Amino acid sequence: MGTINMKKLPFAILLIAILVTPLIYLSNSNLACAGTVPPSIIATDTVWTAANSPYDLSGPTLVQSGVTLTIQPGAVVNLNAYYLQVEGTLKAVGTNTNPIYINSSPVNAGKIKFTSFSNGWNEQTGTGCIIQNAVINQTVISITNSSVKITDNTFNDDADMMNNNVAIITSGTGSSIIANNHFNGGLDIGDNSEVLNNVITGGMGLYGGLPLVSKNTISGGSSYFFIGRSFDRNYNTLVIDTSAKVIDNDINGSVILNGYGDVSAQIIGNTVGLIMDGEGSVNLVISNNKCAGINLDSANSVTINNNLIFGSEIGIQVGNAKVKDNTIANCKIAIVVNRGTSPTLSGNNILNSAQYNLKLSGAENVDATNNWWGTTDQTAIGNSIYDRKNDFNLGTVTFVPFLTSPNPNAPPLDYYPEPSASPEPTAPPNEPTPTPAPSGGSTSQQAPTAAPSNPMENLLVIVVPIMAIIIAGLVVVIVVLTKQFY
Repeated sequence: MGTINMKKLPFAILLIAILVTPLIYLSNSNLACAGTVPPSIIATDTVWTAANSPYDLSGPTLVQSGVTLTIQPGAVVNLNAYYLQVEGTLKAVGTNTNPIYINSSPVNAGKIKFTSFSNGWNEQTGTGCIIQNAVINQTVISITNSSVKITDNTFNDDADMMNNNVAIITSGTGSSIIANNHFNGGLDIGDNSEVLNNVITGGMGLYGGLPLVSKNTISGGSSYFFIGRSFDRNYNTLVIDTSAKVIDNDINGSVILNGYGDVSAQIIGNTVGLIMDGEGSVNLVISNNKCAGINLDSANSVTINNNLIFGSEIGIQVGNAKVKDNTIANCKIAIVVNRGTSPTLSGNNILNSAQYNLKLSGAENVDATNNWWGTTDQTAIGNSIYDRKNDFNLGTVTFVPFLTSPNPNAPPLDYYPEPSASPEPTAPPNEPTPTPAPSGGSTSQQAPTAAPSNPMENLLVIVVPIMAIIIAGLVVVIVVLTKQFY
């Protein structure tokens, strides 16, 4: 090995320093742009922007009363496993092409909590708490005694194991507007909220207040679980344990009505599987639905009218109910009357029952006059009814006079519920107008395909090539200097 040329050594050191300095600077720049950590208490009006994203919560974070947190389009918020508690105002409004992104830990979902101190949404003035045009990943929104507008969002992979995969939980006296969202999880509604035009794939539980559920497509098992009962949430798409209006929905599963509370539900104009009661349901109106069956073992004061019930084991099983102007077709048994009850059956079209058109369970007599039994043969009609003539312990069914042709007021076999006019929120001033759900509710709002704008990712696009060039230059310099110095 030769002797080092000491005259050229300072020049070599200077050249190396020039090349290495940008590496150190860029490394520090990357760390500085990795994100923004909000304070644990937001005490003044604050704006979260796309430029300063992502916002990474390092613990529970509070928006104080009287304070507004504004989240702008394109901003990214990482709740991680923590919660953002709103006691002031949260205004998170993205756009269709530049949504807000709200993320949580995939193991332990973060939450956004609206308390009774938060500034409730006012539809007339367009003020208050709102989340609109956001992509919300593995995050639960909890609303207690407050009203929030939640519209045009996509909820993905709800992972809150403590709350059975629900995306939104409401309770108390609030009246939130939950509209035009796509949920890959369920909803538990315990107040006076309006749930309109959503696609919900994790079922729904209604357990308090006077909620309105209209024009949604609902599937999956409900997250609302009856403790001590055999009804598993995986088998009931909609669970009703309160006075609710369920109108013009496409429900791909069963509905169960439970009477632990004061239930005065209206189930109108839906396409649904089985409708059944739990215990002691009262004051029910079930009309203009297309369903697989109605099974009300213990319900009282029930009106069942203008429904199409098709192809089930038992079409209608009832107690003291008014059953009028329904079409019950292609069932094994069209109507079963519970023991100890005497319903009113009239104006129904009862067609093509495999076993019986009507079957009694108790000793009470039943009036079933003025129905169409699919024939004018009185003997054939009598043979299609299971009563005292089959079992001396049963009551007698009176079916004469009977209709001599189908009742035109009952639904035809090709009946499909037509949406009726139901309340929809009016777009507030200076806010984007919600996009209505497609006709039939069969498709959902599409999640934005554009990735969130992350300043660090943008910086890396520039930094990585520069670093590669600098490293290559260092290698060349070292090789050259080695030859020069020896």
